[in-house]
Amino acid sequence: MNTQPELPKPPCPADATVYRSLAPRLHNGTLSPDEEKALRIHLRFCASCREEAMAASDQVIEEGVRRHYGVPANVPPFLTLDDIQRRVSLSPAADPSAPAHTPGTPNSDDIVEIGSRLNHRGERMTSESSDENDLPTSPTESWPPQPLQPIQPPKKPNRWRTIAAVASAVAIIALFALLLRGFAGNNSRNSPADGTDGTATADVTANATTSQTTPAIGHGQWQAMDGMTYSTTAFTQTPYPVFSPIDPNIVYETSMSPISLRRSDDGGATWKPVDMPASADQAIVIEIWASPLDAHTAFLTVTVNLAYGQGTNACPSSALASAGGATHGNILASGQVPCSTTYRSTNEGASWKAISFPVNGTLSTPYSDSAPYAGTPIQAQGTRLYAMLNCGPSCVSSGGRLVTSMNGGATWQVADAGGLGQGVCDFAAQPNSQTIFAAVSRGSCDMLNSPVLALDRSDDAGNNWVHVSFLPQGASQGMASVIANGKPLLVINLPAVNWQPHIIGVTQSADEFLASSDGGHSWKKSPLAGPPDKAIPIIAPVIVRADGSLVVSFTTQADLGQAAKVYSWKPGETSWRVIAPAPEGRISTLRYTVSPTGEESFWAVITSSSKQVGNTQLFTFDVDRYQP
Repeated sequence: MNTQPELPKPPCPADATVYRSLAPRLHNGTLSPDEEKALRIHLRFCASCREEAMAASDQVIEEGVRRHYGVPANVPPFLTLDDIQRRVSLSPAADPSAPAHTPGTPNSDDIVEIGSRLNHRGERMTSESSDENDLPTSPTESWPPQPLQPIQPPKKPNRWRTIAAVASAVAIIALFALLLRGFAGNNSRNSPADGTDGTATADVTANATTSQTTPAIGHGQWQAMDGMTYSTTAFTQTPYPVFSPIDPNIVYETSMSPISLRRSDDGGATWKPVDMPASADQAIVIEIWASPLDAHTAFLTVTVNLAYGQGTNACPSSALASAGGATHGNILASGQVPCSTTYRSTNEGASWKAISFPVNGTLSTPYSDSAPYAGTPIQAQGTRLYAMLNCGPSCVSSGGRLVTSMNGGATWQVADAGGLGQGVCDFAAQPNSQTIFAAVSRGSCDMLNSPVLALDRSDDAGNNWVHVSFLPQGASQGMASVIANGKPLLVINLPAVNWQPHIIGVTQSADEFLASSDGGHSWKKSPLAGPPDKAIPIIAPVIVRADGSLVVSFTTQADLGQAAKVYSWKPGETSWRVIAPAPEGRISTLRYTVSPTGEESFWAVITSSSKQVGNTQLFTFDVDRYQP
């Protein structure tokens, strides 16, 4: 069940946060219960206020620990219980005849004073009514803590009494920190997405006991994620990191040199290898998608070349479209035919099962000679999945098919029979409804075959379709349908067709994005103003934030991915504005994630080096992360 409010509140100005204005009254205990509850809700979704609240909690913790231990300002103040026990064990044994308070023994009155101060603040910040989004406390503990009773000075201070007193103080400090961080909501990996960022609400989730938290980094600056560096060759598709729409801590990375797949559950800090089907040993392309419904589920498409002389019968029925469809000229020249098969795993890759689709095709990123596709071929809408099937990552066909699943991808049904049919070039499922948009070609999705794209719409999960309009430009490189400020918003990346003698391609620029708030009947075009002259968008999925602003990283032909700042544009505005500086290096693509608590992250995949290895090029990619 989704317990998050439907829409997050907009962030406060950095110089006038709600938290700062209420902090004095909060500390004095003069906020009313209703004001306390309103502040709780606000802190969950306002990054500016939440940062100040967390900083305040850190200050309280630091003051308490420093006061108890007399830690100098230049010494890290935070101590684990092991550190505390180690310090106590190294302290001189108390002399029974010495006064109750000596330099080697903490004053228990001081500890009580610290506990009382923190306990008082904790009670002031906890509303009487329980909020189901708060972090759960231990079954053996109650919140707020009961007022501490005065401790009588010990007659014979000893080491174990000191340990107990220190542990009590640290427990109180930890509870206070937990309370403030509880404002951010449940951080567990299985928390459902609220759909406000374009991701549909998920009811199929992971085990609640396997919670993870995103590694903390500094906001407002790019940080190199050293553990995410990888090397690979590239055939028709470059394997980029794949983040789970449920929890960005879950990341998959594939490599074709050597052929391998790995998964991280902690944002790329540590990895574990993932086994793949036996056919992957001969793969020419490997593609993976994390399920937008379940943290344990993933979809994998393995493309191999059929052996010389083999017919299409050698390819599984789920990929006959790949074996029998039109293929890229280079493949035909080699005398081999590609065969793609899609698999599904529900146990994080421990085992895989081939999917049997109701129509010929495979889950894959469509191939294009001139306009690289950066859309999302599998999307969620509530508990329903949609997928766009095509003939595979190394062939060109007249278009794809749209299918849907109501059981997490175990079985599929057609979603394009009610007037849509074959020729789907792109699609977008609108969150929290049954509406789907599809960009349909009456010819081919590839620019070499001069497509004319039409926008069709279904309001009943693909059972029936109606024509909406013809798109004003030629090739769709990605589209998204989101709920922004309570209203549906459709955004499409449509670079203009470039016709020259013997050259057919696209002209990419800052004004190639279209946004519609009326279901595709009318469009607002993105402006040229803001980015550098003749700016080129970095190829990436369409990124739309909860406030309806589109996010794109721009480079220039001269920079070739260097100096690529991140820009934002909201439909109706006349200029793009910079929201993040350029990371160091040449950006290959940009990814965007939102955690279950609303924490945003931009991930820049940077080409750090390339070298010739035999007949192929080996690329090494670094990953940098930026949090607004």
